[in-house]
Amino acid sequence: MKSKTAILIASIFVCLIINFNAFSQSNVESVIKEISGNNKSLIANAQLLQSKKLESKVGISLYNPFIEITNLFGASDNKGDQTEFKVIQAFDFPTSYSKRNKLSDLKMQQTNFEREIFRQNVLLEAKLICMELIYLNKKKLILTRRSVIIENLFNLYQTKLEKGEGNILDVNKAKINLLNIKTELLVLENEINELNQRLIELNGGKSIIFNDTLYPVTPPIPEFATLENTIEESDPLRKSLLQEKLINQGQIDLSKSLSLPKFEIGYYYLGLSNQNFNGIHLGFSIPLWENNYRTDFYKSRVLYSNLEIESHKTEHYYEIKQQYDKYETLRNALNEYLTVLESLKSEELLINALNVGEISILEYFIEVNYYNLSYDKFLELEKEYNKVVAELFKYQL
Repeated sequence: MKSKTAILIASIFVCLIINFNAFSQSNVESVIKEISGNNKSLIANAQLLQSKKLESKVGISLYNPFIEITNLFGASDNKGDQTEFKVIQAFDFPTSYSKRNKLSDLKMQQTNFEREIFRQNVLLEAKLICMELIYLNKKKLILTRRSVIIENLFNLYQTKLEKGEGNILDVNKAKINLLNIKTELLVLENEINELNQRLIELNGGKSIIFNDTLYPVTPPIPEFATLENTIEESDPLRKSLLQEKLINQGQIDLSKSLSLPKFEIGYYYLGLSNQNFNGIHLGFSIPLWENNYRTDFYKSRVLYSNLEIESHKTEHYYEIKQQYDKYETLRNALNEYLTVLESLKSEELLINALNVGEISILEYFIEVNYYNLSYDKFLELEKEYNKVVAELFKYQL
């Protein structure tokens, strides 16, 4: 009986390992690609930014032309009716139009950086969910394997009890452990379903089930200084802040142009009963009050932009530094766990020891629990490691 049980458990172990490897295919990149095309928030954001691009063109055209017709009715003792007709076009100082166009271009470029910021945040969330699902899917397979082993032990000791060869305490130990692990599997399944539902939501409601158990291959990670410089150069938020500074500087130039005189030019016609007059209308405004403080306001905005850029640069540097330090810590811990776990075959040894009667079932559960806790800790470290790598390479999304 013991020999048959050992063979059965070993066979189950091998089958589950084969199934584990069969599922070990990573489709994270295909999920990210699909979500980038289907996400409703990304689609809405693209439409919003398109409207902002159109908004940046508002106000760069000439003012509307002004047309006036006046008809004065005369009395019987005067020279008759009088008709006046005016067509007037007002415009700002000519240099303001080139500055408006330049400012419009800067604002349109700004929307591209805003799109990248929004897009990276959405796709990073999706990628982190994939990392969490890979961890949960791996844990589900491992817990399923453990439950099969414990269920076989329970059946074995239940059979022994029925034959009068065992005792109820051994059956109860196996039964309690089986209940614990099945409960853990139910909770795990619920977490997997919730995260898959979130992926479907991110995918615009289109079905997507993520069953991977293999993390994406980690790209080569350079030393901190090189990586930090690459991330900083690619950071769309930094680019957006720099663009905002250029926009404020453009506003200063425009406000200076708007402080120059505005002009009016047009055609003037005066018609009397016996005589007509044609002429040209010319006019200009004296810029005394309308643009007070406008230039000073945008100068203060440029100063604010400089401070905001420096603040972000410092904040972003230490954010990357914390992530990189976490990456190194997790990498070292993960390597240590791998070295130890690969050198051990505790589960197989304990099963064999239990089958030949070297240890009791109580001793088996105590010893296997130590190994399982260590392996579970390894899985958590592996998940956190891959998450921090995903955050470090957010700029590539």
